[in-house]
Amino acid sequence: MHMPEDTLVIVRHNLIDTQVNHIRMVAEHGKAVVDMDGGLQSAVMLSLATEALGQENVTPVYTGMVVDPHRLNLARQAAYHAGVMLVEVDMSDIFDTTLQHVKSAIAKAGYSDVNQRQVANSLLPVLRAMIQNPIGDATCALMGSPTRFGLGCLDWHTDLLREIAVILNIPPEVIG
Repeated sequence: MHMPEDTLVIVRHNLIDTQVNHIRMVAEHGKAVVDMDGGLQSAVMLSLATEALGQENVTPVYTGMVVDPHRLNLARQAAYHAGVMLVEVDMSDIFDTTLQHVKSAIAKAGYSDVNQRQVANSLLPVLRAMIQNPIGDATCALMGSPTRFGLGCLDWHTDLLREIAVILNIPPEVIG
């Protein structure tokens, strides 16, 4: 079944309206912190949150684990587009130190080099979450307990995200 293009545009706009209304319903105190990683999903979430709550009620936070100037620049562009100031927290030193301690503990436990890499790689997401989540939670507490929208809260297919991003006028560099 093929839908006419104008019907698809209406469906996409309804999807945006539904998400904006959902954000308004769940945002405690009418405020939100949006975790940013320089990706399309966080840019769309930031745009939807500012539309739902107003620029003055949304704070984007970039917590970089690894220095990635390109991703940070994309997060800055998304924040600029949304009309909000990006809070940048460089966590790379803490992450690198923690990762070295984990690698040392794995080696000390007697794992082979191959197993050390496998174990370290499986722990990377856990380490990121252990460091990022408290930072996000602390940011929320400092800002009067707004609702936090983390990475992955929009479970949309990449093509749909791109289409929604275009409708929201997110810069092409951010869309990718």
